[in-house]
Amino acid sequence: MISVDRHQGLFTLQLCHAERGNALSVAMVQAIQQAVDEAIADAGVHSLLFSSSAQHFCTGFDLSGLDDLSDQDLIERLMAIEHLLQSIWYAPMRCVALCQGRAWGAGADLLAVCDEAWLGTEVSIRFPGVGFGLILGTRRLGSIVGTARAMQWLSGGLSVDQSQAIASGFGRASPDTNAYAYLVDMLKQPPLADRKTMEQLRQQLRPDYRQADMDALIASASLGSIKQRIVAYRALTLANRPQRK
Repeated sequence: MISVDRHQGLFTLQLCHAERGNALSVAMVQAIQQAVDEAIADAGVHSLLFSSSAQHFCTGFDLSGLDDLSDQDLIERLMAIEHLLQSIWYAPMRCVALCQGRAWGAGADLLAVCDEAWLGTEVSIRFPGVGFGLILGTRRLGSIVGTARAMQWLSGGLSVDQSQAIASGFGRASPDTNAYAYLVDMLKQPPLADRKTMEQLRQQLRPDYRQADMDALIASASLGSIKQRIVAYRALTLANRPQRK
């Protein structure tokens, strides 16, 4: 499901659930959270690198078994994802992601909480959660690309390609070949700021909105039935999907 390793002070975390497009199931989120907590607890770790061994980086929220889930089940799963994203956003270390293919929904949010997102030429970034009334990661995205662009991406359900993401300041172009090896080699060198200084930088540049962001998520997910909204959105998406010839 995931693979972790250490290269000196670099902690690497690779998503390896190709058959589900690295969609974030309960087990996947728990595994990533455990690895992130481990990296944060290790004083020798100065950098954290996310990548994928699959075609896509992360296709979002895993909707398998949706019929058997209650609204409360879904809210708790969404809260766990938000907690994971907050852990990375406020982590006292450099956090970097290497993305190819799709980074949709929570997968796009995972890119957003990293200090650097290195993007392949075929990348596709989308934040479709507002399609079923969900507010997750909105403030963080606005702090990266600006409120006007964030509003455009979110309210329009836009699919953002590599050039658009780079132009907005959301990411940078990854090397065409051997991108993972390139980043591993680069990130072995510690950042100028040590962990204590990085923590202080976070406090100045990223005010603590953890509770406010969690409250916004819960409030949006609790308006009526989140399950019914997801089901309706999925049905509409399938109905509007171009038919294969």
